[in-house]
Amino acid sequence: MRANTSSIYMQDWLALHPYNRLTKTDQYYLDLSNDILKIWNQSAFKYQVSESIKNNISCQLAAYFEDVISRLGIWRAFTSKNKELYGKQLPFYSLPSNYFEDEINCEDIAFLLWLNIQLYVGNDKEEFIDPEEPSLMTLAREIFNLLDAEYETAPENPLMLDFFSFDKKDYSKFPVFANDAEWFFFQSYLLAACNEEPINEIIEQVQKHYPKASDKEKSAIVHDAVNRLMFTDPCGPLALNMNEWFSAIAGSNQPYRGYFDSFEFIDREEFYVIEKNNSYIKIRSVANGREIEVTKESIKNSSELIPWKTAIKVCCAFYNDAWWFFGEYSTRKLNDTEDIHPAASVRENKTEDAEDPVYATFMKASHDLPLMYISSYEALKKFFINGLRWEDNDDNMMPDLKDFQNFVLYVNPKGMLIAPDIAAYVKDEQNPMYNTEIAAKNALDLYTVQGCCPIDLLRYLEESNRLPDAQINSFKGEEHGKKLLHENWDFIARCFLESYYRGE
Repeated sequence: MRANTSSIYMQDWLALHPYNRLTKTDQYYLDLSNDILKIWNQSAFKYQVSESIKNNISCQLAAYFEDVISRLGIWRAFTSKNKELYGKQLPFYSLPSNYFEDEINCEDIAFLLWLNIQLYVGNDKEEFIDPEEPSLMTLAREIFNLLDAEYETAPENPLMLDFFSFDKKDYSKFPVFANDAEWFFFQSYLLAACNEEPINEIIEQVQKHYPKASDKEKSAIVHDAVNRLMFTDPCGPLALNMNEWFSAIAGSNQPYRGYFDSFEFIDREEFYVIEKNNSYIKIRSVANGREIEVTKESIKNSSELIPWKTAIKVCCAFYNDAWWFFGEYSTRKLNDTEDIHPAASVRENKTEDAEDPVYATFMKASHDLPLMYISSYEALKKFFINGLRWEDNDDNMMPDLKDFQNFVLYVNPKGMLIAPDIAAYVKDEQNPMYNTEIAAKNALDLYTVQGCCPIDLLRYLEESNRLPDAQINSFKGEEHGKKLLHENWDFIARCFLESYYRGE
């Protein structure tokens, strides 16, 4: 096979890989990326896509092919987890009988095209891309035909073949996991594009809040923040935490999987240093009194960490039965008069299902209905005062909601949720604000716009069939658009809402 264009260069291809030196297969996959790009350029694709984005997506599709050929396991992790969650390997598409989990499939390529066009084009235009749009499906078939013709002779990449080789790589210590997670989060074909927006938001916030910092200082702050993001926020099309992705890659028979399943991450906190020996440093959270023993191996120089004299602000990761420091840290000396908070007392077992006190009051005021619809902020205040018996003061009256209307209130034993400006979307005989036309046009926002609707409320509305007009703008018509959305609503919410989907 010979490349037909030269718009994509080796540095573009290597940007998706965890190494800088060439392997014997890189030229092959670079040529393949350019062949995919040529097919794209000759297609009658509906959406306007810049050349740089076309280059990126062409490389990502070639990397998907390399993943399947080299048995890297990223795509298998995605499809197996999707099947675990939803009963089939992919959202949106009816999979044929000849869909093979460990081979390439036209539907795989269609999904990856949809995902990337959505991320790079649809999100910018605030438009939901129809995953079945004809020109997208045609392009997917043409790319599949190219890859299918290469399938039997395509070479394995030896470095990628061994990258997640749990038999050849020692995953018993956290730094190995953290190093591989960094590549997976920032560079892999499946997650990199999904994470661009939150990373760019961090960069913007650093520029805004540290205007006088040097470029070097800003870079260090950004690097630390995005590395923490890797372990604090769910990511990718399934909104999985990083340890959950690695657990899916490992598979059910891999003994290392337990390391990922039991992983815990404490985002930056301040701790007192209270004990130190040759094996560990014992620290106590200033905020909640929790004590943990961090392996001494996780810090190069612990001489400045003096028990009862030092506090350290740092992230901590629990992995394979050990705690590790992670990322940048800062220390301060404790003065002699500082009141050191005591260790957390042993708490009595408390049921996670303890009922929020608002629940009973709300249900009494609503006559045992978990939903209420309130048209104005003034009416909302009256409900707080007369229905929930709250004291009439600014703290209780949620003044941030003054500029909103058409509220939906939902209560369950965990507490009360309030979503403004969405009542028109909800079909309920108790809801006088419901509007079919407005719902048909805008209700998709509930599934795709972060902060528009709390996930517990969305789940209740969806499962109780109160959002019948919500739909994807499908070329097959309104009814099919509704069917496509409601059959895939949970995946769509995961993909678009991310941490809002996973939020407690």
